[in-house]
Amino acid sequence: MIKDIREHLTASGSTAYSGYYATIVGTVTADAADIPNKLLAAPRVYIQDSEEGYSGIFLNSTSPSSKIRAFSRGDKISVRGIIRESNGTTMIDSIDNADAKLLPEAGSNYMPKLLTTADYIGVRSGNPKGEQWENMYVEFKNVVVADTNADGTANFGEFTIVDADLFGSGTES
Repeated sequence: MIKDIREHLTASGSTAYSGYYATIVGTVTADAADIPNKLLAAPRVYIQDSEEGYSGIFLNSTSPSSKIRAFSRGDKISVRGIIRESNGTTMIDSIDNADAKLLPEAGSNYMPKLLTTADYIGVRSGNPKGEQWENMYVEFKNVVVADTNADGTANFGEFTIVDADLFGSGTES
């Protein structure tokens, strides 16, 4: 299960299984068309195998011919690759096309976990309060985009959202 990989953390918040090979089965919750980006840095495919915390992971691909890029939201798939941590996010990397399989049965219809940004004020990477929802299908309602370029000059497309009732307040961060 993905949770077995994601829930066992080191003191820094990284998975304790970094560097190991794993085979996981899950449902695609975001596909390559959902998260467009630079050709080699993305797109990423995200999968889940439960609605419980720690049950999501992303599949990394730097190859335009990677089979995982053809998987669509809702597909049930099996992949085998190396567990890695990159920029504080757990992923399955180095997935050979032979180790990426579309399964015949339909994937699960996971509903997003409703969260508020107030739940994350002051929460750092590795804190289970936030870590459990990394790579998961989540939803935030009634938010404001507080910063359209949260990663500054790196500009990886990151942005910051805040609950609308906190926007401009002392607890916004």
